[in-house]
Amino acid sequence: MNLLPLFALLGIVGLLVILFVVSRRRRQSSIPSAVQLRVVDMLAFRNLVDPEEEAYLRRCVLPSQFHALQRARMRAAADYINATIHNSGVLLQVGQAAALSTEPSVAASGKELIQIALRLRILALLALAKVYLRILMPGAPLSVGRLAERYHDATGLAARLLLLQKLRAA
Repeated sequence: MNLLPLFALLGIVGLLVILFVVSRRRRQSSIPSAVQLRVVDMLAFRNLVDPEEEAYLRRCVLPSQFHALQRARMRAAADYINATIHNSGVLLQVGQAAALSTEPSVAASGKELIQIALRLRILALLALAKVYLRILMPGAPLSVGRLAERYHDATGLAARLLLLQKLRAA
């Protein structure tokens, strides 16, 4: 009963995983930039989750084709949602940096951006769960319309905040 080598191996693997995660985070810039943002085509996303579009497809194709098509559409929607989750993290970083500003209007906008980005992330995570459910069960109901509006609000506020910071710096 020599479990010591097994525990040592598990410990080494765990340490390597921790080191990998830490080094990956260090490589990411501490100052967020637009380069870190992922492209999210909200018009295409809305089309993928539109109930009327789904009803149209259901009428126009065979049920077996519809299920395969619907699963593909939901995987594409999941990709957009994952990009939204990533972008909400970048917006959180921008908001946190701005919230530390000595300029009251910039700090207030930063705090507002933090709140909107957090709400956006929560909505995106809920939407992702719904989309994964739809991949498993293509006929299940889906409603993620608020996600698109929240994303628009967050990105608009971030753009105004960055413009405000540039104007204050000039």
